[in-house]
Amino acid sequence: MGVTNQNDSGLKSYFTFANLPLTITVGLITMSWLSVLSVILFA
Repeated sequence: MGVTNQNDSGLKSYFTFANLPLTITVGLITMSWLSVLSVILFA
């Protein structure tokens, strides 16, 4: 549980306003991959 708490705090510190552009980039890449996968699955 202690390691999980440390990982959670690490994730919380990772997703901060300082890393906002990187977070947005990762989000856009994830959304684009989801769109591609959905087109492949439902085409």
